[in-house]
Amino acid sequence: MIVLVCGGRDYGNPKYHPPDVVAAQVAKAFAYFDVIRDSIDIVIQGGATGADSVARSWAISRGIHSAEVKALWGIYQKSSGPIRNNAMLLLKPDLVIAFPGGPGTRDMVKKATARGIEVRHVL
Repeated sequence: MIVLVCGGRDYGNPKYHPPDVVAAQVAKAFAYFDVIRDSIDIVIQGGATGADSVARSWAISRGIHSAEVKALWGIYQKSSGPIRNNAMLLLKPDLVIAFPGGPGTRDMVKKATARGIEVRHVL
């Protein structure tokens, strides 16, 4: 199974999210993964701070590879986020976990939904 994680760069920042709340949300989101951990081949994330780094750390701590698809801001500038989201979807995820975020997260959810990919939201 290929799992894509998206969400805001501030997700998990103690300035905005109390650590106990983040820990509870992450546990809830990844509880599904723990049930099927042996079937997860890779976790895709965008290489940013916040939700991406939470996903990367979670995967590595469980012996699961993490693919990082960074936005190419220096080349595509404001279009970098949507272009990166398209590139992440080329890896054909089976499931998207969407942590709280902004326009980039909404773009990913919209694109994944349009492709018929299951999206699970973490509130």
